[in-house]
Amino acid sequence: MTTAPNPVASPRYLDSTEQAMHLFTDLQHSVDAHHQLMQAVKRKDLQGIRAHLNQAGTLNKAGWSALGLATKLRYDDGVRELAPLEKQLHMDLKFQMGSTTVTRPTALILAAYYNYPSIIELLLDFESGAMDGEGRVALVHASAMGHLEAVKLLAPREGDLYADDALKVCCSEAKDSSYKCQIKELLKSYIV
Repeated sequence: MTTAPNPVASPRYLDSTEQAMHLFTDLQHSVDAHHQLMQAVKRKDLQGIRAHLNQAGTLNKAGWSALGLATKLRYDDGVRELAPLEKQLHMDLKFQMGSTTVTRPTALILAAYYNYPSIIELLLDFESGAMDGEGRVALVHASAMGHLEAVKLLAPREGDLYADDALKVCCSEAKDSSYKCQIKELLKSYIV
């Protein structure tokens, strides 16, 4: 009586196990490198960011891109380095902005939300016109928050198409902003 070959020791099984191990190792290196990119952004370490640029364009488990994190941390050099690689990358985030829920923002939308003019200037060429998960652009978010400087920067790029939406949101959301009247006048100049 002959016994059946042991499937665990067969060459085919060993090859598939070896391939799976290589795949797992490659995946682990990728996760580690992206973690290192995010850590470099957190440390505001430009050399560390440059060392891990091959990992740009992905999101961490919390839904953040490296560019989004650099924006939130107001790290201009990091934004400048990452913007060409992660432009218009929508983060898997959801947060409240006044009475509005923001989903899948870009870095420019975050910069408008936080009112970071220097970051907005860096991102305009890369992300103006990009919409969040609800179909709103950065100008609409800046208007809703009552951020005059952000609106001034965004209106020349997004005002022709989105000033009407931004004006409506400004009127309903930016109730406490001391700049509400100025924002409304600026937005009206873009409505034909």
